[in-house]
Amino acid sequence: MKKLIVLAMILSFSTMLMAQIDVSPAKTMSPKKIPFTPELLSKLKASKTFIVVRDSEEEKIPDIEATIKEVWTVTQFEVVTYREFIEEKLYEDKSCSFLTLSGSVIVTYSKNGTSYKTYVYMSLWMTTFNSKGKATEQNYARIELFPTYPTIAYSMFGSDGRKESNNPFSKNTDYSGLSFLDYLYKESVIYNYNWIFFKNYLRIVNDNLVAATNRWMFQNQTEISEITALKRATLYVPDYCLVRFNPFTGDESQKMKEADFIGKYPYPIKIVSMDELASIIAESQDPIYYLVYVKSCTDKFLSIYNSQTGKIIYNRYKAASYNIKNSDLMELSKIITKPPVK
Repeated sequence: MKKLIVLAMILSFSTMLMAQIDVSPAKTMSPKKIPFTPELLSKLKASKTFIVVRDSEEEKIPDIEATIKEVWTVTQFEVVTYREFIEEKLYEDKSCSFLTLSGSVIVTYSKNGTSYKTYVYMSLWMTTFNSKGKATEQNYARIELFPTYPTIAYSMFGSDGRKESNNPFSKNTDYSGLSFLDYLYKESVIYNYNWIFFKNYLRIVNDNLVAATNRWMFQNQTEISEITALKRATLYVPDYCLVRFNPFTGDESQKMKEADFIGKYPYPIKIVSMDELASIIAESQDPIYYLVYVKSCTDKFLSIYNSQTGKIIYNRYKAASYNIKNSDLMELSKIITKPPVK
């Protein structure tokens, strides 16, 4: 296969930095909101979206499709495995859109050496052409994910043992033999990779695209009318939030004690596994409020969702902060106790 477009799902070297859920045509982050043009939205809405899942999820595709149907109306869609996506060369269809696991690496060279910043996310994109007729990717949305450190390390150091990979995008890159896409779909561990979570991520993306609006997630957000529900309703916290990341060694083997994490947070709270949380959300007739924590490179995002409406009722972005802390819960408790005045 000749030189192909390096799609948004593969390593791209840019100044890109998005928040947990970004709905925008911009490929790089801008302090200004760049609106979608009618042409861009029309092209997307006329497309069929291939939603690419891991091969290991093949037997779950009917359930995944049923989950997506509840929230996705902006395009027709089909759920396919990564194997189908690669072997059938679905990525070559320029009339289709794609939702894929994706990654980008920012490489900085200095006299002190080379530094890497890795981001892993789900990306909604289509193929387009620039003014010179060169194929490139048109972004529509990006959902930030929280990978374990081995995935981050793989993006930086790669593996010569993958030179025989059938991933066509691994060729002609700055990393000889690096198949980050293969790794993401076959071996990576992503803390917030769960279709119960994705349902509400995609609901937000869909609703913004239908309304032709952007979503920019760096600013803080509080739904004043709903945040006080957490005085009585239990806040569910996935137990990966207890993992302590050491930014100097990459070690993630230590966990914070639940009692230390909760501290003097005065309202109902429960720490559960991802599987438990998914079951609770699926089986409950009432709204479940749950916390999503994403460590994106050196930054963190904290969001609280209403499981039934999909609405984010609380969001905080914090730069250069590697772990969620009791102080984050105490900050939340103060807002629950005394919400800001509109």
